Amino acid sequence: MRTTLNIDITLEQGEDGLWCAHADLGELGDALGDGPTREEAMDSVRQGIIAVLSTVTLPSGGVAA
Repeated sequence: MRTTLNIDITLEQGEDGLWCAHADLGELGDALGDGPTREEAMDSVRQGIIAVLSTVTLPSGGVAA
């Protein structure tokens, strides 16, 4: 079975030029990422999302990621 999860990611550039990304994962918490470019910040937050989802146990006994 496959499930689609839509996650809103906020991406902002700080005064220091560093890009920061935030994903609100509801009751699971947040995933954060940063980097010198938008792409690196997005890659970083994606890794954070995967880390959070890997802690979720599915009803079938498997893990989410």
